[in-house]
Amino acid sequence: MMGYSRSILMVLLFLLSHVLMAEEKNPNVFYPRSFSSKGDSLFYRVTYPKGYSDKGTATYPLVIVLHNEDSYAKGNEHLSPNLVPQSMVRLFLSPAFKDSFPAIVAFPQCKENDAWTEIGKSDTASVVPFPESPKKSNATKLVERMIKYYTKHYRVDKKRIYVVGLGAVGGSGALDLAVRNPKKFAAAVSICGAVNPERAKSLKKVPVRLYSSTSLTEVPITLVHDVYIEMKTVGAVDVDPVIELPASTDADCVVSAVNSKDFLYWMFSKKQK
Repeated sequence: MMGYSRSILMVLLFLLSHVLMAEEKNPNVFYPRSFSSKGDSLFYRVTYPKGYSDKGTATYPLVIVLHNEDSYAKGNEHLSPNLVPQSMVRLFLSPAFKDSFPAIVAFPQCKENDAWTEIGKSDTASVVPFPESPKKSNATKLVERMIKYYTKHYRVDKKRIYVVGLGAVGGSGALDLAVRNPKKFAAAVSICGAVNPERAKSLKKVPVRLYSSTSLTEVPITLVHDVYIEMKTVGAVDVDPVIELPASTDADCVVSAVNSKDFLYWMFSKKQK
């Protein structure tokens, strides 16, 4: 009975999302949405630019933001109340952002029993390297399909799709997603994350920005520097040295990064050729 009720709820949410697609979107809201594919579902929140309507002709950048570990959906929870941190609400719903960077911004929700990617969690006693060939997670598969769906059914500028990762988990997930889809993204931003340096070679042609702090232990800044060094070794031309922030936690690092002077300007200046 519980499974039947859940199926009915999923169908209703799906139908409701399609009805709302046709209306002009309120730019001051992060709408709760769900995406279904191959028998599984991805819940997410999304905000649209001013004046967005499916009947229009203009196209907009698509920004995919991957959350940190404190925002996993737990148990039967569909959307964690922490999915969109207040720092992100203030940033992406601000009048300044809406006026200067009109874009579709989506925060997918990863389930507690899944992950954006495999990471080797380090601590103060030892540094655990990232796996060289991590298995693609189910959450990542769903995000890839959701991006494909959005580019087909929404007014997305296919040359301006960006991925941003928050914290060790989200930042590593963003790099993993970019490594797997280097031709998909106009830029990738990782705040406190990393990948195995060998995999970073795939990012040679992807503009990448890396943020971290010397105080972080889960993904030590040395692993982030390794990503930068490997990218430069293979000839990457659009990656800056790791931006070191005066932060003691992932959350502080995220706030410092998104409030930095050129965070948005750098990302939105990138466009696939």
